[in-house]
This record gives sequence, C-alpha cells and structure tokens, in this order.
Amino acid sequence: EPQRGGARLRLAPLYCELVARIDAQAAAAGDEAAAASLRARLYKKLGDDLYESLYYEFGEWHRGHFFEALRAEPLRYVQRRHHYREWFARVAAARAARTTRARVFVMTNSLPEFTALLMNATLGDDWRSLFDLVVVRARKPSFFIQREPFHRVTYTGATDATVHTDARAERLELGGTYIGGSARALHEFFAERLELG
Repeated sequence: EPQRGGARLRLAPLYCELVARIDAQAAAAGDEAAAASLRARLYKKLGDDLYESLYYEFGEWHRGHFFEALRAEPLRYVQRRHHYREWFARVAAARAARTTRARVFVMTNSLPEFTALLMNATLGDDWRSLFDLVVVRARKPSFFIQREPFHRVTYTGATDATVHTDARAERLELGGTYIGGSARALHEFFAERLELG
C-alpha cells in the first residue's frame, strides 16, 4: 500500500545483498578484465530488473498495487487542502476581475489519471477551473532542455484521461490540459497571454 513506505525501505537490504553478491561473483572471476565484464553485465541486469519492477508499479495507471490502493481510497492517503483551494480561487477571481495578471498552472511528471485523482481529492472535482493550464507527464528535467511538442489530454470522467498522441497541439489554450511540451513553449504561451491582458 502507498502509505507503507517502510516496505520499500525493507527492500534496500535486499538490493545491498544483491550488489554484494555481484561483487563477490566478479571477484571470483579471475582476471580484472573478466571481473569488470561480469560486474558490468550483472549490474546492468540488476538495474534493468529494478527499472522494470518500478515501472510495473508506478509507470501505468491500470497496473500495480500503488495506484489500485489510491483509486480505491484516495482520502486514506491524501488530505483535502481547503486553504489551497481558497487561495487558487481568489487568484482566479482576481484574474477574472482583471485586478491581477498572475497566471497559475500545474506542471508535473505524473500520469494524467494520477494527477486528476490527487487534485480531485485535495482541491475538488472542479480543480482544473482553478488553473490557467495543466501540464502532465512533463518529463522534467528534459522539459527545461528539449523542445518537445505538447499533446492535448481530455478527461472523460473524474480521472479517466485520453491522451491525444496522434496529433501535436499546435496552439495551447487557456484551461487546457496537455502532456509533454517544453519550458520554452510554455514561457512563450504565458508571455503572449500577459501581453494580451
């Protein structure tokens, strides 16, 4: 379960033991070149297996125990944040009244469904109305370095999302939800919005 962070900590000694065994196997390999080759091969296998297990658990919304437990009882793991909601609502009202030019957006590396689940739980079902833009699966830190396209995301339910990866979003729109993109394009979008008022 998500709140059992200790379970992950209990895995740390296992990985330490595996590293020690790899080192012992490599030391028994004989010459230094054979040891280095064996060590590199086994470390790569360990890394690949670790990545695969983490991806299984956290990489896709409909797999693994982590998201399953959160979907079943989100408020068991996430607290409502009424004071955040009130602040975001005040900023949105000030923007609508044109007493501020501040823009508020969400940018996260999280899956669109996971983002919606957390935001629904913390801010309410209409959380997207509090933000000018939402960017999910931003792939930080490459978001700040590369120039990748944005793709539109539409929510078909409280957390069910459709990612339109077949066509890039040629133009960002206020109130939209997008996947990917780049900091440069996001900056250009908001700079243009500020100029327009």
